[in-house]
Order: sequence, then C-alpha cells, then structure tokens
Amino acid sequence: MLVLLSIIFLSYLGLDMASGTEFGPAILASLPKTWEYIGHLLEGDLGLTTAGSNTLNPRLVTEVIIEYLPRSLGLLGVSLFFASFIGIILGILAARSPSRRSLGILITTLIGISIPSFFAAFLLQWAVTTYTRQVGVALLPVGGFGWDKHLILPALVLAARPVAQITRITFVSVQKALHQDYVRTAQGKGLRSFHIMAIHIMRNVAIPILTTIGVSLRFSLSSLPVVEYYFGWTGIGFALLKGIAQQDNNLTIALTLCMGIIFIVINILLDLSYRIIDPRLREKTSYITKGKKQKAIENIRSTLKGFLALLADNSLGDWIKRLSASKPNFEEDPEHPSEAAEEIQSKSEKRSEIAMRERFPWDDVLKNFPLVLGGVLVLGLIFIVFFGPKLALNNPYQTQGFVKIDGVLSVPPFAPNETYPWGTDALGRGMLSLILSGAQQTLMLGFLAVSARVIVGVILGAIAGWNSGGRLDRFILGLAEIISAFPTLLLGMILILALGIRQGMPPFIIALCFVGWGEIMQYVRSEVMSIRPKPYIEGAMAVGARTPRIIIRHIFPNLFSALISIISLEMGAVLMLLGELGFISIFIGGGAVIDLVNGRLLYADVPEWGSLLSSIRYQARSYPWTAIYPMLAFFISIFGFNLFGEGIRRLVEKGSLIINRIFNRYTVTAGLIVIMSFNWLSSNSGAMPFYKEQAGTFDGNRALNYVSLLTHPGFEGRALGSAGMISAAQYIALEFEALGLQRAGQKNTYFQERDRAFELLNSEPVFIINDHGFEPVHGEDFAAYPGKNMTHGEANAPIRFIGLGRPSTAQVSGWRTTYPTLEYSDFTGEILMVLSDREADYLTRFSSDGLLVVVDDPEKLKQRYTLSGRSGTWKDLITREIHGEETPSLWISEEMADRLLAGSGHTVADLREMNRELPVESVYQLPLQKDVSMEVNGTLKEDWPVQNVLGYMPGVWGYERCIDCLDTELIVVMAQYDSPPIGPNGEIYPAAINNASGVAVMLEALRVLQESDYQPYRSFLFVAYSGEGLDGGEPVFDPGASHFLKAKTGFASSFDLDAIVQLRGLGGGFGDRLEISAEGSLRLAELLANSAKEMGVKVVRADEAIDISVIYDSGNPSLESGQDAPIVRLYWEGWDGYSRLPTDRIENVSAQNLEEAGRALAMSLMIMGREREY
Repeated sequence: MLVLLSIIFLSYLGLDMASGTEFGPAILASLPKTWEYIGHLLEGDLGLTTAGSNTLNPRLVTEVIIEYLPRSLGLLGVSLFFASFIGIILGILAARSPSRRSLGILITTLIGISIPSFFAAFLLQWAVTTYTRQVGVALLPVGGFGWDKHLILPALVLAARPVAQITRITFVSVQKALHQDYVRTAQGKGLRSFHIMAIHIMRNVAIPILTTIGVSLRFSLSSLPVVEYYFGWTGIGFALLKGIAQQDNNLTIALTLCMGIIFIVINILLDLSYRIIDPRLREKTSYITKGKKQKAIENIRSTLKGFLALLADNSLGDWIKRLSASKPNFEEDPEHPSEAAEEIQSKSEKRSEIAMRERFPWDDVLKNFPLVLGGVLVLGLIFIVFFGPKLALNNPYQTQGFVKIDGVLSVPPFAPNETYPWGTDALGRGMLSLILSGAQQTLMLGFLAVSARVIVGVILGAIAGWNSGGRLDRFILGLAEIISAFPTLLLGMILILALGIRQGMPPFIIALCFVGWGEIMQYVRSEVMSIRPKPYIEGAMAVGARTPRIIIRHIFPNLFSALISIISLEMGAVLMLLGELGFISIFIGGGAVIDLVNGRLLYADVPEWGSLLSSIRYQARSYPWTAIYPMLAFFISIFGFNLFGEGIRRLVEKGSLIINRIFNRYTVTAGLIVIMSFNWLSSNSGAMPFYKEQAGTFDGNRALNYVSLLTHPGFEGRALGSAGMISAAQYIALEFEALGLQRAGQKNTYFQERDRAFELLNSEPVFIINDHGFEPVHGEDFAAYPGKNMTHGEANAPIRFIGLGRPSTAQVSGWRTTYPTLEYSDFTGEILMVLSDREADYLTRFSSDGLLVVVDDPEKLKQRYTLSGRSGTWKDLITREIHGEETPSLWISEEMADRLLAGSGHTVADLREMNRELPVESVYQLPLQKDVSMEVNGTLKEDWPVQNVLGYMPGVWGYERCIDCLDTELIVVMAQYDSPPIGPNGEIYPAAINNASGVAVMLEALRVLQESDYQPYRSFLFVAYSGEGLDGGEPVFDPGASHFLKAKTGFASSFDLDAIVQLRGLGGGFGDRLEISAEGSLRLAELLANSAKEMGVKVVRADEAIDISVIYDSGNPSLESGQDAPIVRLYWEGWDGYSRLPTDRIENVSAQNLEEAGRALAMSLMIMGREREY
C-alpha cells in the first residue's frame, strides 16, 4: 500500500512540476490531491480522460483501462512466454554443449541484451516490408492492433531482450548444476538425462530463472510504450505517453498505478513460488536477526547481479582476506603435524599462482575476448568523442532546402551519395557528420549520468550496508523498491519534463540518476555487509578509526575493480534509456518546430543521437538511412560497453590485479588532468583569446549614454503614433551609418516602412459595480484590455462567467472543431467574464455586450499596452453591410472578480482550479446576479506609418558560385525600439530598460566589432524594429526575421537564416544574472552561456514550457507556426519588473548590467560570425 501511495504522490508531483509549478508548491499541492485520489479510487471513480478518447468527448478512465489493459497484458504475456520457452531451451542446449561454445552464447546474449527495442522493431519491420516488396505477398502486418498476425512483430521485439537474459542465466545455472554431486550421483544410478534435467536440475535452477523472468518484466514494462508507439498498438503504454504529453493527470496516474500493481503482483507471485520450490525458504526459524534478514528475492537478485559485478565470495575477496588475515604460525603442531604442513604447502602454492599472474599479467587480458573486443569499441568511442567533430565531412549545423540534382529541384532527406555517404536528414544535414559530432553530447551525457548514479549508489549503499537492519537501511531499501515499481522510461520522462527539458543536460543527469541508483546501492550494500565483519575492519575500529575513514580507506578500495565493471555496464543501460527517450521525442533541449516543404518537424540544432530518433517513426520506411545509422550508433555503443564490462568482470573473478594497474587513483587522476587540460586548451587557444580580449572592450558607460539619448524627452518615449518615434528611428539610422553598416532597407535606405493599426484612448476607461460598494480605481482595480479586437463602447448588463477546458488538437475533415456546445451561442445583453487570454480570444467570435478578463498578475493593471486596432465588426461580402459593433473589454483584478462572484458560492481561486480540471472541449457557465457599467472611449488609428531600421554587415568568406561559403548564412540581431502610445493623460513613459537598453547594447556591440577590425565570415543583419500595434492584422511584438529580408531586393533569395538574436531589457532588473531563452536551440543557448561565463558574467537559463502533446496525436495535429531559424533571447533577470511602467527610467538602468550583457553578446557574435561550427 505504501508503494502505491508513493506512486500516486510522485506522479502528481512530477506532473505538477512538468506543468510549470515550482517544487515547493508542487509538494503542497500533491499531498491533498493524493488523498483525494485515494478517496475516489475507493469509490471506483477514476475520473474522465481526453487523451484516452478517440473523439472530442471525454470518456471514463475505467473504460480506457478495461479496453487497453488487456491488450498490453496480452502483448506482455505472449512475449514473456515466448522468451521463457525459447530462452530456457537455448540455455539448456548451450549448457550441455562443449565448453568452447560458451563464448558464442555469451556474445549472442550480449547482443540481445544490447539491442534497443526501437532498433529491433525497425529491423523486423524493414525485413517484412522488403520481403513484401520483392515477393509481392504481405508476410505480416507491420503496424496496428489485432489478436491475429498483428501480435507477432511487437511480441518478438518485446521478447528480444528477455530471451537473451533468460538464455544466459539458464546457461550459467544449468552448467553450474551439471557439476554438482547430486547430478553425478543421479548419473551413477543410471537415470536418464531427461529425467535428471527435469526432476533434479530444473528444480534447483528454477529460482534464478524465475527471478530473471521477473527482472525481464521490469525491462518489458519500461520498453512497452516504445513498442506500442512504434507499431501503433493501442495499449496502456501508448496511452500513457499521450496522457503525460497532454497533461491528462487522471489517465496518467491510473495507468501508472496499473503498471505498478502489475510489477508488485508479479514480485509477490515470484516470492510465493520460491517458497514452493525451495523448502528451506519456508522455515520460520532463523539465526539471523530480523533486522538483517533479507527477502528471498533480494538474495536471488544479488545472485543475478553476480553475473554483472563482483560478489563478496570471489577470488579477489579471497586475496584480500589472505592479505588481511593474521600471520600464520609456522611452528608445527605436535598433535597435528600433517595439517600444519598441508597448510604451509597450500599457501605456498597459492603464492606461486599469484606470482605467476603478476609475472604475466597481460595473459589474462589477451585471452579475454570480451575485454579485448569491448576495449577496442570503447576506445573507438572515446576517440570519436574527442575527434569526431574534426572527422565530420560536412558541417552538421548547415541545413539545406531546395537543391537542384540532375536538373531537378529536390528537397531533403537525400539518399546516400558521394557528398553524403550516409545520406542526410530532413534538414539536409549529413547523417555521418551528425553521428560523429553527436557522439560528444550523447556519450558525455551518458558518462555524467553514470557518474551521478555511481556516486549516489555507492554513498547510499555504504550507509545502508554499514547500518544494516537499522531504520536508515530500511528507508533506503524502501525508497529503492518504490522507484523500481515505476516503469523506468516513463518515470525518466516525467522527471525530465518536471525539471525542465529546456535546461540542457542537468535534468537528464538528475532523472537518469534517480531511476538507476538502486541497483548500484544494492550491490554496494551487500559488499559492505560482507566486508564489515572482516578482521582488518574490526582492527581499524579497535584503534579508534572513524566510520567515514574506514569506509573510504578500507572498504571502497576493495570495491574499485568491480565498480569499473558496473560503470561500463551502467553506461550501456543509460545509453539504452537515452535512445528510448529520444525515440519518444525526449532529448536534450527539447528541440523546436520548424517549417519544411514536406511539413513541420521537431528538430534539435545541436547534433545528438537521441534527437535523430525523434521523427524516425514516420521516416524510417521511406528514408531508412535516417533511422539505421543513429540506431546503429546506439547499438554499437551499448554492445561495446556491455562487452567491456563483462570482460572486466571475468578478470576480477580470476583474481587478476591488472585492473588495479589500469584503473587506480593515479590513472584516474591523470585522466581527469588530461580532460581538464583539453578543455582549457580549447578555451584558450586559437581565436578564443582574441574574441575574449575584444569583447572586453565593451563599455557600459557608452551604452548608458545611448540609453540616455534614446530616453530624451524629445523622443517622447519613442511612443507609437508620436513624432518622437520617427525621430528615434532616424537617430538609430545615423548611428548605423556612423558604425559602417550598409543600407538594408527599402530604396537603398536604412528604413523598411510598414503600416500599423492601433487604438488611441481618448480618456480613462470607466468601470462601476452596481452593488453600492466603493468605486474601482483605474490602474489598480481595472484597465483597458489589450486583447484580440479593439475595445470601445459602453455597456450596462449582468455578468456571465464562462470557463473553457483545453482545446482539442484534433481536426475533422480539415476544419477545426472546438467547443461544440457553444455553437450558435448569443450572449447579447450580457457581459462575459473569463480567467485567461485564451478564453477571451475564443469568445470574441460570439456577440456580447462586453468582456471582463481577470488578471493573473495585478501588476498588469499598472502597465501600459498598445490596444488592438482590429475592428470587432465584420462586413458581409455579398451585401457589403457592416455587422456587429465595437464592445468594451477590461482587465479586472481578482478582488473585483471576487466581488462580482459574491453570493454565487465561488471565488476566483475555486474557478481557476475548476478550469484546470475541465475536460477537453468542455464548457462551464455561471450566470451572476451582479450588474456592471463599463465604458472605453478610443479612436482607431489605421494605416499609421512606422519604420524598421536595418543595417547590413557583409561576410567576407565568399566568392562567385561558392557552394559552402559562409557569407550567404545570415545572423539577425534585433531589438525593439518603440513603446506603447502615450496615454490619455499625456504622461510619457521613457521605456529605458524595455527597450532602449536593448538598442543601446546592440549599438555598442557594433562599435566593438568595427573598432577591432573584426571581419565576419557570416553576414549580419542588425535590426531596430517597431514592435507595437498590428501589422496586417497580426501582432508584431515578436516578429519573424524573414519579414525583414523582404526590405532589400535580393536578400530573401540570397541568404539562409542561420540564427536570430533578440535583445530586450538588458539595462537592469530585480535579479543579478543574465537570462537566456532559446526555445529549444541548445546550440545558441550554450554559446551565450559559455560566452557569458568566459566574460565573468553570471547567467541562468529561462524556464521555458514545451508542448509535446502533438507528437503522440494520432490525427493531424494543429501546430503553431515553426521558427524561421534557431532563436535566442537575451534579457536581464527581473527586467519585466520595470516594463511598461512609469518607473522604467534611466535612473534604474545600470551601466554594469549593460556592460556585462554587452560583453557576453559581443563575444557570442564574434564566435557566430567567424567559426564554421559553434
């Protein structure tokens, strides 16, 4: 019960954090949710789900479980039965075969253990489709659900790893049993081989085999979502992926609970079966204290781990025991002279054996085939980590669009050819270059995750083993048991999303450590328990040595050799998990959506093996080279580390000391020094010192002077619609010219003219609640709402609250269908009240007298925004008549909303919680008894001319008909220079931090580049743009960079956007760090972060949400527009605390902040402009 409670609580905690809740509030919110869920669970009410529904209507979670659970159980049952049957037979046959075949069995089983489930699925699917194309007969279905032939392929894939594990354990166990005395006795009595095997041997080896089947179940549960997702098998695994991605808590927790129950029930059945098989386990009397008594299953698991790591009772342990034992008495016992002589002779023989091993230490290594082959593979991977990017034939960051091949325009992915030996991906990047360059990220992440696992596992294992039987020991074991009940893949996915997938490697390291430290802890715990009674440990305790010293100086050295083997094996396990996470689109940085000719693609701009797997489910059959090479990279790496770990295990078993010569504190220290030296040389050689020196000339006081000029009262805050805005644009153009930028605007100027539409308030809005209470105050209790449409007019009507559940991503017949219950609704005579901008935007399509939007941040009521210039009226295209009228829209505070809700039995907090729980596409309506009066008086300004200022710095690496020259790659650096219109009271907001400081940093960075005689290889486009109002009916607060390329003829067709850098709020804030937001561009985020650190600037990654729900949508997802190019945004932490307020003045701008931000930016731009790969 405790395990199930923990599963529910941890699921709620992870899901709340994944939705953006901080850790502390998430814990406080998860506790009551857990108890509430338990109450509903006891009543049989698991709630409703939309992720588990194939229609727009939600369905009961119990219905989903009843439908999907049997499918997954059937698939698991068939695969495990097949794996057990085949594995036991193969293991018995191998054990009865000549010993020379054991190596072949070892290699074969290691291949089975090392092959990722998605790779096995791809190979089987590719084989079936190839056979079908050649023969013309469909051999097997390659996807979909069905209890017929559809079951074969997914069952085979799910059985691949269990077959290898069961075969190996059966082989080892039966081979060991064949040499036991009871088998020789049975053979001496003339019993038939079949009888001996069935009655005597199988009974004695049943426990390790059953344990292996149980362990295989956990691996199968972890791989189940991948297999179901790949083959389109609609079971609980695939449904869980959709539930997590769509934040459907009801479905996610229920299905996770189902998997936990399956795991617990199987373990209980296994425990009971052990007692039936082995009568000794039924005995109640025990000479071991209750606190130290282990369950049978723990003993068997320790036995299983013995095939992967060193156990206490082994050759190395015997050697340590011999060294630590007291010096023998060589005086012959007068009563037993023969025994003393035999002891001396035995010890002399053992010393001779050890001396021979020390004399020829490399014999054991050279004869150890797994170690030799694994070592070669591991060394090859290490070489690729350091030199892979240098070996890349093509730039792994360079993308391609249309390419003319043999006179025909084609789009990637391109098949293997002379230029790209392994073909390209959907962005035109060479697969070989991506694999070679991506090894650095993937293998380094694997190494760091394994290091974290080992550190946590060793520390907790040592604590638990030293305090065996105590409360701390039981707590650590209990925590490990709870974690083991979770499917590893799904728990890792939830944790990574909760910690922030945009944060790069750290969330992956923490998550992979959390799900995998338990096995290492159990091994270390058992070793510490076995070593603690040794005489040398007792001697250390007798002389007063403290516990930490004993563990570090006397216990850890005895574990070192075995831990090397464990580290290698754990590398294989971590890489397996990374591959499966990548396949379900959970990879470093989370990626971004980009528009392609063939559709939209989720991609990562930094080469990493996991990201290459994110879209292969849809591309593998049409473009197999995009799938097979990253899959092979994972398989070969996993196989290499598993072989190497097995080889080291064999050496340790033989008592060879060569491992201690290869891996010891001196060699490890030397390795760390080499790595640190390599990193230091990379950062302090080549052009990097020059970049750092020149970036250091950025002057914060010069930038502050730019801010002072831009906030001069003559520029009127650069407010939209003012003469000062035009003057500011002309001033920036003069600075561009003085700094040597070429004209990139229209008609050979620096300007790109556009028209804006916006609303200018004529007076302060009015808001009155007709309840005889106090009069609301403008700027504190309400303000004009900057929504989708113009806000204008007056209204006096009752209130109707409307709450909308999340919209569905499904499309029917090409038309988006949302909230069918609201179809043809008319709210004339009522004022609508909503809690979010999303709901406000949607409800503008219905007639009403007005709209109230409850703010989530009261500071918004004090800020000045540009009001929309889009009219709420519409013209009949046939009659040309104008229909509808403008209606007023206001922001109101939560206090005002609670005042309106008085007497309804609800508060804003209640309604917000209710909105979060509403099913997809559902609507909640609550008529209120309060009337309000509201008025907004504004003037629509249409076709108001504004100017973007554009300057061009050409790249110098280029010549006519050059294919791979960098000057055609364009980096756009942009900053908004204008601000919202002047208010009705005429007060001017200087807008110093947002965003005169952004323009100032850009201008000073330009000076640094020009005065250093910096000549970029790539081209730069510097833009000071107008970001207020509507352009073509759409907001321009965050414009696409491709829009600016249309200003100068030929730019759009001549340049490929390489990166976009957006600057805002760099002059100050309430934090002390530079903040980076990269929207999935890990490459740009790391570049800015590393540049900032090189310049001594503190930096932090912004919390960025990611929506992966569309990845698992079986229909045609409706995605937001993709990016023009990888984009990074640079802010100062807490900048928005001054934004759009009258306090945003130059007095609050810090020259130090400007300087730190500018130096980080300048160094980043120098690297981006000159380095082919960054």
